[in-house]
Amino acid sequence: MPALKFSKDALRRIRTERALSRQELANAVRCHHSTVKRWEQGLRSPNAQAAIVTATVLGCSVHDLFEAVGE
Repeated sequence: MPALKFSKDALRRIRTERALSRQELANAVRCHHSTVKRWEQGLRSPNAQAAIVTATVLGCSVHDLFEAVGE
């Protein structure tokens, strides 16, 4: 099974499909909007709990927020 890493592109795509601003997502996840910005820039990744809450807010699975790396 390949390793998984947080996908900044998936987060941005799903967030914009749901018509949420970074601020709106941050408010729902209870973090600062700059945190969401860093996730989308690939500078940081959410911890497990933040990833679960983010997926719930976005109406997707946690797996949707990750991508396979290597084999």
